[in-house]
Formats: sequence, structure tokens, C-alpha cells
Amino acid sequence: PEQRDEQRDEDLCKICYDAVIDVVLYPCGHYMLCRWCAQMVSDCPVCRYVITDVIRTYKAELKRLRGYREVLATLRRQSEELEALSGQESMDLSRITSLPEKVKVDLALAFLSTLLGRRHLSLLRLAERPDVEPGDDSPTCLDAGSPEVKLREALDSHVSTAFSGMVRLLGFGDAKREAKVTELASTYLKAPKWGSEHVKS
Repeated sequence: PEQRDEQRDEDLCKICYDAVIDVVLYPCGHYMLCRWCAQMVSDCPVCRYVITDVIRTYKAELKRLRGYREVLATLRRQSEELEALSGQESMDLSRITSLPEKVKVDLALAFLSTLLGRRHLSLLRLAERPDVEPGDDSPTCLDAGSPEVKLREALDSHVSTAFSGMVRLLGFGDAKREAKVTELASTYLKAPKWGSEHVKS
């Protein structure tokens, strides 16, 4: 019973602790407020980013989002452990000689996965749309100039830019190692993008 209460508390808005969390904050991707409280704050309570948009999710997606949150929490923890190991903001993995090659590549991909996880969180049911019923997984046709498509493109651009910066930041001196990370990352980036095959130009 105690675990159930914790699970219920986890699903409640972190400001009012009354309504269920049902919005994603953009651009940071944090998922922690109900739509009413989100309208009353201008900065994200976690990272202090200025909120430029609030993206509504449907209650049917809560279970899926819980899974994403657990994965992201694990990846963030790994990222923090890596920073503690390196003792530097730059996280220069090439100087951490105690880590095997495969671990270095895996940690780089964990960072990338965190970014992509945020993108997927933000793309889940981007807004209340009359053409999509709650829980309906059928694809819909989107206009190329619609806010949903523009947001998706902005998020994808952010992920690509962040990945390029990550490769530079990690200081991979070995071209083979850098190529391996780039190759694996491109597999992530080539994954089908939500709604991409249903955009009307």
C-alpha cells in the first residue's frame, strides 16, 4: 500500500499536489506539472529554463511516460557519476584511463539517449487536437506549417546540435573511437520521427 501511495504521489503535480501531471514543459522537457499550474509559472521549477510552451499529454500516456521517466532517471544518474569520475565540467573521457573503450562509448550513447528521451517525451501527444481521441494511436495527417511539425523539427535540430557538441566535449582524440560513437548515434537519429511520414507539404 505504501508503494502505491508513492506511485500516486509521483503522478501528482509538484506544485499543487492535487491534479495529475499532464503537460511537458518546452524547451527543457520536464514532466512534473498539471496544466493549471504550468500556466501560472514562467520558469521550470527544476532547471529554471524560461517556459516557452506547454505541451499537453493525454492520461492514457501516463504509463508510457512513467517508463520514460525511469529510463531517463537512470541515464541522468549515470551522467552524474561520470561527471564525478572525471572531476571536470568537460567530461573528457579520453583522460579517464581506467575505463574500457566500450564503457566510454556506452556512456557517450547514454548521454545521447537522455537527449532523445527528452525529445520523445515532448513529442507525446503534442497538444489537444480534435482529430485525435485520447488513447488513439492511429497516425494523423499534419500540415507542414503546423505548430506540431515546427516543434518536432526544432526538437530534432536541438538533439543533432547537442550530439555534435557532445562529441567535441568528450574530447575523443582517437578517430576510430569517434567514428564508432558517430555511427551508433546516427542509428538513433535515423529512427522514425513521430508523424514524419504523415506530414502534408
